[in-house]
Amino acid sequence: MPNEIQEIMTFKTGASLFGVPIQNVLSILGETDKLFCKAFSSKEALGIMEYRGIPVAVIDLAIAGNITSGKDRKNELAETLLAKEQDHIDWVDALEKTIINDESCTLAKDPKKCEFGLWYETYSGQDEDFNEILADFDEPHKQIHALADQLFSLKKQNDEEQCREILITLRDTALAKFRGVLARAVTHLRSSIKPVFIYLTMDGSTPCAAIRVDEIADVQEVEENSFVSMKDMALPQVNNMDYIKGFLKLGERGDCLLIDVKTLTNHRDMDVVQEKSA
Repeated sequence: MPNEIQEIMTFKTGASLFGVPIQNVLSILGETDKLFCKAFSSKEALGIMEYRGIPVAVIDLAIAGNITSGKDRKNELAETLLAKEQDHIDWVDALEKTIINDESCTLAKDPKKCEFGLWYETYSGQDEDFNEILADFDEPHKQIHALADQLFSLKKQNDEEQCREILITLRDTALAKFRGVLARAVTHLRSSIKPVFIYLTMDGSTPCAAIRVDEIADVQEVEENSFVSMKDMALPQVNNMDYIKGFLKLGERGDCLLIDVKTLTNHRDMDVVQEKSA
């Protein structure tokens, strides 16, 4: 008997790739402000949206699977960058104080050894536009740290006027450029947060729920023998996700977890929280 071929729509939430049979996909909607009635007893139930007049419960797949969503990841990264910006403002202030008060220097002079440098040297991401912005950090960051040795050399020569001029230049050029790149990076991260809503169906016409995911991947044809069922999966973390039907081995195209739409939508606690009467 030949292998049955099925079309699967794949999508990402956090670092995970999921899929649903294409016949269970009713419609796809970009970020929307039409979400209302958020008082559900289930924490993954975000609220309700309407599909052609039919109220549909919206499930956050990241919360349902205890996954860090792309939105949360980007917000955390933006906050990390803002903290690194303040670190370098404080670093320049501390450098100036050290020079003026003739104190010994305990600041990191090697750009690869400050907290930002340690993060910068090890960061790896798949957002090519963001990576291009990150590359612009290299020059101003190195310039900021390189000026420390120059300033201490001038201080030893009692050239305080030149020290003051370099400190002013440091703030107006290298630090300003560093902060400018950081502002572009944070703006890019926050503007690229665009979750997608997928309306799901069991009968091909009536919506049974919607799920919020980070982004759509693609539609792929898979053979029946590429599927590994839940009972054959030695993955306790996944086995706790009751709506995962199994694992699809897609080879070079990437592997994904196949969602059981009926379990995801029919067995979640989607009751609306009732307000107590006064």
